[in-house]
Amino acid sequence: MEIQSLFRPDAAAKYLKDRTGFGSVRSLAKSRVYGTGPAFRRLGGRAIVYEKSALDAWIADRLSAPRLSTSEAA
Repeated sequence: MEIQSLFRPDAAAKYLKDRTGFGSVRSLAKSRVYGTGPAFRRLGGRAIVYEKSALDAWIADRLSAPRLSTSEAA
C-alpha cells in the first residue's frame, strides 16, 4: 500500500474549503458520526486522518452533471 498525503481534520477542512468554498472541522466531525463525509482513517488508534484521494473522491461524488442553464432538471 502506498502512503498518500494525509491530512488531519483541520488541514482536511482547509483543503475542502479551498477547493469548494465549504468545509469546517465541525462539519467533518459531524459527518464522521453520521457516515456522510469523506472516508477517514485512524493513525495510531486515536488520530483521525484523511487521504487526499478520499477528499477528492468525496468532492467528485457530490458534483452534479454539467448544465447549461439553471432551468435544466436536476
